[in-house]
Amino acid sequence: KSFIAKRRIAAKRYDKLLKDLQGVTLPPRDTATVQSAWHLYPVRVDAKKHRKVFDYLRGKGIGVQVHHIPVHTHPYYGKLGYKKGSCPNAERLYDSAVSVPLFATITVAQQLRVVRTLKQALA
Repeated sequence: KSFIAKRRIAAKRYDKLLKDLQGVTLPPRDTATVQSAWHLYPVRVDAKKHRKVFDYLRGKGIGVQVHHIPVHTHPYYGKLGYKKGSCPNAERLYDSAVSVPLFATITVAQQLRVVRTLKQALA
């Protein structure tokens, strides 16, 4: 419980730090009935800027990750007849989501660096 509580605090901090950043869509917030364990903190950016933002952050030493690769794009599912366009919502998410670092021991300074670098990437 304490591990998840720390991640929730860090996610709320990202919410505050990123709320006014143009060009970024934040993940859905927790509600009274739905609460995330914040395994990841995926932000969405314009699909046309996605690769540039991802590469810029990586180049600056920010450990961003690709969000979840749509399952239907894996070779096994291609053999079953799935192809690009089969799941357009999953593809749109994949083309725009970047998971920024989030872990129980992330510091305020680390999060500020992530946010500052994300702003630079979007500029």
